[in-house]
Amino acid sequence: AEGRPRRIAGSGYHGNDGFYEARGRYSPFVTCNEWVRRGLADAGIRTALWSPFPAALLGHLR
Repeated sequence: AEGRPRRIAGSGYHGNDGFYEARGRYSPFVTCNEWVRRGLADAGIRTALWSPFPAALLGHLR
C-alpha cells in the first residue's frame, strides 16, 4: 500500500524483526542511524549533522 510500510516476506534475523522495502542504499556513510537522523530532522527535531553511530544520534535526544 502506498505510504505504508511493506515488510519483505521471510526477511529478518529472528522471529521478532524484519526488513521493509525502502528507497536508497546502505553504506558505511549512510547507515540506519543516518536514516533515523534524517527522519527526526524532517520532523523538526534537533539532530547531529551526521549520525553514523547511535551515540551521535541519541546524544541530541537527551
